[in-house]
Amino acid sequence: MRDYEFRGKLLNTNVWIYGNLRIHLVDGYLDQSEKRYYIEYNYMDKHGQVFRDSYEVDPSTVGQFTGLEDKNGKKIYEGDIIELIDRLVYITWHDYLCTYDFNFLKYKDDVCGNSVLKDVFKLISFNELRNYEVISNIHDFASYF
Repeated sequence: MRDYEFRGKLLNTNVWIYGNLRIHLVDGYLDQSEKRYYIEYNYMDKHGQVFRDSYEVDPSTVGQFTGLEDKNGKKIYEGDIIELIDRLVYITWHDYLCTYDFNFLKYKDDVCGNSVLKDVFKLISFNELRNYEVISNIHDFASYF
């Protein structure tokens, strides 16, 4: 069974939080409401009692777990930057194709000549990400843009 897990940065901080996504409609009307985004998670105290906590997060940083891990066992989320052969790519959801997608970020070392490896990128399937490494995410390293 697939894990549905999200992450987001707490408002006004650089702290990531992981868990379930909850979107709160402030005035209750879906099409006109102000939305607030929360990440909820369960935890157990020393007596074995389970509690649920939630924190408001910056909506622009929310990303879903893809269900895959990189070569080091690190979970891959939307917005993660992956070093893929001769380039850096980041992961986004593609609504039209209903799948996760690679988005070109930049060539490693800013080299973009007539590299033979350039065209290999098109042949890599999403499942092959298990052979590569997450090096960052687009929210922590805006300098890549």
